[in-house]
Amino acid sequence: MFPKESQLAAHAKASQDIIPIEEIRDGIVVLLDGSIRMVLMASSLNFALKSPSEQDATIMQYQNFLNSLDFSIQFFIQSRKLNIEPYLDTLRVRRKAETNELLRIQISEYITFVKEFVESNNIVSKTFYIVVPFIPGVGQAMQKKSVTSFFNTMIGKKHEESSSTDDEKFAEYKLQLQ
Repeated sequence: MFPKESQLAAHAKASQDIIPIEEIRDGIVVLLDGSIRMVLMASSLNFALKSPSEQDATIMQYQNFLNSLDFSIQFFIQSRKLNIEPYLDTLRVRRKAETNELLRIQISEYITFVKEFVESNNIVSKTFYIVVPFIPGVGQAMQKKSVTSFFNTMIGKKHEESSSTDDEKFAEYKLQLQ
């Protein structure tokens, strides 16, 4: 048997309990464990339209890029079914405003074509992200402090140092991340 909705709701967690984000500061994600992340949006290319020599060159450059990194990165691809309703609404408004009967008919046919094409071909939009981590670590000025206590101090949970010093440290780590 499947659990009832009320049972599921009782066991559901708040998103804050699942996602370990303390804050987002200056475009940098500060996690609860004190590490920081930068999320970059990347563009894509249509690999299938490239010639075999261009495909080989792309693969080699990508391999060189990955081999040059001395830290881990994470790739995230978000796929969403394309929502064309706003575009179709724009066309419908244009059709109503059109005074030429022939153009109104063509716009109607175009609306039908686009709607049927997208429905039959399952068109999706993809967004590509790269997550770059930075963990302020041992060997820096933090040898006696844990990463978590450092960031708790920096974001104001403890007031052991002045806020200007905290801002300077955050700026230093942000620079390291970049």
